[in-house]
Amino acid sequence: MEIKALGHSPSLERPGRIDHNSLWYRIRTNKAAYFFIAPWFILFLAFTVYPVVFSGYLGFTSYNPLKPSTINEFIGLQNYRNLFSDRDFLVSLRNTLVFTFGTIPFTTVFALLLALALNKGVKFKTLFRVGFFLPTVTSLAVISTLFVLLCNQYGLISQIVQFFGGKPTNWLNNQHTALLSIMGMSVWAATGYYMLLYLSTLQSIPQELYEAATVDGANGIQKFFNVTLPHLRHITLYIIILNTINSLQVFTEPQIMTGGGPGYATTTVVLYLYRRAFSSQMMGYASAVGYTLFILILIFALIQLKVLGFDRRIDE
Repeated sequence: MEIKALGHSPSLERPGRIDHNSLWYRIRTNKAAYFFIAPWFILFLAFTVYPVVFSGYLGFTSYNPLKPSTINEFIGLQNYRNLFSDRDFLVSLRNTLVFTFGTIPFTTVFALLLALALNKGVKFKTLFRVGFFLPTVTSLAVISTLFVLLCNQYGLISQIVQFFGGKPTNWLNNQHTALLSIMGMSVWAATGYYMLLYLSTLQSIPQELYEAATVDGANGIQKFFNVTLPHLRHITLYIIILNTINSLQVFTEPQIMTGGGPGYATTTVVLYLYRRAFSSQMMGYASAVGYTLFILILIFALIQLKVLGFDRRIDE
């Protein structure tokens, strides 16, 4: 009797072979994991993805929540065309850009200088860390309210100016100083957080590199530019991008401290969006403002990644 080798039988070749790389197999074998992440995923779809997509649609309509039928009034790019001929929006955009470019350099430099000082082992280092970081964990609403008191005509800042022979003024009620006052408060409030980011990176730099630089005869300045600064490139890029995103979306400070005034001197893009959405009930127009701001943030982030060279190595 002829006996066929089982390995060569056509009927037994790959009988019901399981593809371990298939999506269905991964779902079946990881059912428990998908079950546990399902609540978060559902909330993410409901409260993040859906609002983003829906607001994108609203940007092409004349939707007014007081007139529900307007949600279906498709007007194309009319909101975006109106946007760039709207003087109030252009003023708010200018204020936002002035705030962004006026605070980021100071915040970054001050954070780096404080981190370098604390990394040198100064006395009461822990106390200084807590002191500089405290504004970060304090509510912006609370900080803004305190600065309203400090910046009024009888506040501490005016008293200091008067002590040196200056004239006391209400800094937040002056078109020339209101935005500068908010910028100064923002720099003070944000510096501590970025300082800790720098400090953690500084402490991760191998000491052998500094010892090797010392053997080669490098002084303190040369060590900073050839050892310290290259290792801070990526964290600096992260800080600048994060600070840019936060600055372009500034809202709490001008809303509480000045209400966007005097006039439109401190009205930012997000504050302008808020007014159009909830005061004027122009949801479609406000959605167009939001997506314009999103595109602006994306452009700035891409430029910063390109200029600062995120993909470059430390030794390049």
